[in-house]
Amino acid sequence: MKGKHKKADQIFAQVEHDTEGAIQAAAEAAYQRSLIANDKMS
Repeated sequence: MKGKHKKADQIFAQVEHDTEGAIQAAAEAAYQRSLIANDKMS
């Protein structure tokens, strides 16, 4: 069973690594959109 947990952990670590840039880009886009929306309200 330990081998299965190790393999699963490796897969999840790879997914985290592979998607980190996309997640950061989405967060930045959401932040920038919030700034635009705030400017529209001012």
